[in-house]
Amino acid sequence: MENPYQQTPPAPARPYSTSQPPYFAVSTFKLMVMSLATLGFYELFWFLKHWQRVKERERSAIWIIPRSLFAVLFSYALFRRIATSQKERQLAPSLAAAFWALCLFMFNAAMFLPGNWSLLNFLSLVPLLVTQAAANQVNKHDVPDHDPNSTFSPLNKLVLWIGLAVWFNILAGLIQAN
Repeated sequence: MENPYQQTPPAPARPYSTSQPPYFAVSTFKLMVMSLATLGFYELFWFLKHWQRVKERERSAIWIIPRSLFAVLFSYALFRRIATSQKERQLAPSLAAAFWALCLFMFNAAMFLPGNWSLLNFLSLVPLLVTQAAANQVNKHDVPDHDPNSTFSPLNKLVLWIGLAVWFNILAGLIQAN
């Protein structure tokens, strides 16, 4: 008699494009500049692109938009995947996924602190920079000649100019208020 509770063996993995890096490729400098210029909106794009690559590679049915919008809640799952990829390839040092996910959560929660303490929210970029450095390490290992996405496209430059104008208005408003 067949056991109805026995798990079925996983289906064989379908091959994915090996010409594409396993994770979203972007230089840490570009990630930092774009995140600061867009007041953090680039971080949503960053999570979306990472989850898109994971979905393509794993051929999974994950919903990438909700995972990106609620990035703080799903960051550990992404960070763990990147850390596991590092360990599988014996790349050192391995990403401390739980630590950086907790840091991301705490820095994002800082936006609700009173006064200047809310500026700690800008530190939420640090876990993403560390994670992207780990993802870049895996990408370089798997696809050494991939585009590292370190240059600013015309669209990136347009977004940067808009971001600078927004920052200028914020600073002018702060100065005028004092």
